[in-house]
Amino acid sequence: MILFFDPGDLQIALERLGIPVLFLSAPETIEGVLEQITLLGKVTARNDEASVQRTDLKARIDAVTDKLKNATQGPRIFHELDATLFTTCPGEFIHDMYVKLKARNIATSAGLPCQLSQEALIAADPQVIILADEPAGVTPQSVKGRSGWANITAIKNGAIYTVDADIFSRPGPRIVDAFEQLAKLLYPDTFR
Repeated sequence: MILFFDPGDLQIALERLGIPVLFLSAPETIEGVLEQITLLGKVTARNDEASVQRTDLKARIDAVTDKLKNATQGPRIFHELDATLFTTCPGEFIHDMYVKLKARNIATSAGLPCQLSQEALIAADPQVIILADEPAGVTPQSVKGRSGWANITAIKNGAIYTVDADIFSRPGPRIVDAFEQLAKLLYPDTFR
């Protein structure tokens, strides 16, 4: 059995029953996601399929990064995971996507847990806000109405976008879909 999350001693209980368990922690980079695809191919005896998929995914990533090779510095971003300003920070594959896209994550120095105060977020003045919490009722319109946020550059410029948390928050092949979507949102003139 493969586990990506252990809600509390599940791995131990399964192993006591004689069920072998492979526990995969969340990868820290996009490359880590690709490495897990390779590993899953090995443990499921699907090496060839995993290799083909990894090659295809890597080519798509490279196509995006090649278009940005002359970009010097991307926009300041805030990637909202929930309305309490929980976000992504270094050591997480979502953050790594922004690094590869040359975007500047305003939570880089937030530390763990990756949660900003409203004051820190306002002071950082993100140019783009990415919302991965729309299922919880957060919308660009509700973000625009937050107290004290009216002067944030992303709010003034209407650069507030919702993304599908299922695609963005799960380390698997669809993470490249997320990567390509971010490229289009951050660099609309480059990726049409």
